[in-house]
Amino acid sequence: MNPVAGGTWDRRRWLALLLLPLLVAAALYLPGIGRRLIHSGDEARYAILARTMLETGDWLVPRISGEVRMAKTPLFIWSIAALSLPGGKVTELTAVLPAALSGIAGVGMTMLLARRMFGLRAALLTGFILATTCGYFWLARMALADMMVTFWVVASVAAFWDAVADGGASRRLPMALFWVCVAVGLAAKGPAGLMPLLPCGAFLVAEDGWSGLRKLRPLMGLAIVAAISTSWAVGFASQRDASYVETVLIRDFLRPRLVGWRHYLDLTFSVEPITLGFLPWTPLLPVALRDGWWRAELGDGLRRKFRLLVFWALAYVVVMTLLPHHRVRHLLPIFPALAVMVGWLWDRWAASARPASLQLYGWVWAALAVGLAGAILLPLRLPPEWAVLVLRRSRRSSPWSGCSSPGRCW
Repeated sequence: MNPVAGGTWDRRRWLALLLLPLLVAAALYLPGIGRRLIHSGDEARYAILARTMLETGDWLVPRISGEVRMAKTPLFIWSIAALSLPGGKVTELTAVLPAALSGIAGVGMTMLLARRMFGLRAALLTGFILATTCGYFWLARMALADMMVTFWVVASVAAFWDAVADGGASRRLPMALFWVCVAVGLAAKGPAGLMPLLPCGAFLVAEDGWSGLRKLRPLMGLAIVAAISTSWAVGFASQRDASYVETVLIRDFLRPRLVGWRHYLDLTFSVEPITLGFLPWTPLLPVALRDGWWRAELGDGLRRKFRLLVFWALAYVVVMTLLPHHRVRHLLPIFPALAVMVGWLWDRWAASARPASLQLYGWVWAALAVGLAGAILLPLRLPPEWAVLVLRRSRRSSPWSGCSSPGRCW
């Protein structure tokens, strides 16, 4: 059933309902974010860089104790410093608030993408799914730039889809917005902000061959990226203490990437953080892929939409697997794509009567609930070798639960 078939009033009602996932996200991400002590890792580094900006008045080049730190492009640092201006100092609240607000905005932007692809009801369901995803929740409450760059990744994909949705020549204005989002993502977290180019380019090549890349309007894109990057690149280039190309692009980015895998398990690095991070919705992913990809009709456009979402997720999995330095937080931009897939599935279920896949999902979670209850309530005795494994595992912590050393776990 079409949720807006009743006319303007029904449409307004659904548009009002779309605010509910944003309220849920705010209720989850904002309370208590200023009470956790930030003491180590990249979280503390961002806070110190912002504090130095406030103390010295130099907002162009990030520094710690006079030493230039160009590994982090300045947009996220600027946001912390700007929110700290009224109080005159960086606090735990102002350090985390940009990530929390980016998380809420990311839920809204993902809903806009789902609305454009699958309709209002799918957008509403997608918003609830992403807002309640485990890994997304944790990183929305940490002073890290990954949530901010994730917002710009989703915004760029939404603009890209708006530009190419009809399958013809790309529309100029949405494609320009795509490049604006890529450029701002670059300012938020360096080369990671350029990642949308990979899945969007692969999508165009899959549709139209290599000539399809012209739809990206690369000359216009380069001009936009160059113009926006000037706001921070000029400051980086004008100082003489360090070279961004040498210290960041070569020493910190390219050279470590030439190191091979240390263990064959590195090839499966992405499995655990995606499986655990997308809970409680992980069991639905195979069903969404089956119905939206393998069983989709060729003429209804569904497989084309899923192609972009699948390429989006695969791009991050492949790139993060190839890199020798693994951080589970770098997989965060995958979750909006997965949320749109599962949102479409729930929308499809809402239009049918008790589908078998929904009943199977209920049985799976009932079995998991019983198993967890038994593990908690029953006095289980573990063999010594299992106990050592559990102890070591608990010290490492779950990749999405945080730990005493965020620089290692995240």
